[in-house]
Amino acid sequence: MWERQAKQAMARNFRAAGMSLREIASRLDMSRETIRLWLLSDTEQVFREDIQEKAKARPKVVVGKKRPRQLITLSGPWWREAPPVVHVCIISGRVLVNRWPLE
Repeated sequence: MWERQAKQAMARNFRAAGMSLREIASRLDMSRETIRLWLLSDTEQVFREDIQEKAKARPKVVVGKKRPRQLITLSGPWWREAPPVVHVCIISGRVLVNRWPLE
């Protein structure tokens, strides 16, 4: 506990002396993000906490890429001779279904 408060005070003194966050972090053997959070002003701290509360209240929605459609092709002589039953246009997304010949 006391060690952390001492490091925070040293970080404030180093920052007042004009050192960068990376230099302070390397001297105190801490991460740069930890040093940045220690040096936030009261207003920035309140703003950060407000953002965190709003993020917790937001619903979790995942938005990602849709997987491209895959065409399954069969091999064999009957496949090359028979007319296509289903034709899928990947670009437009249209699916055309033809009746299979009953004869």
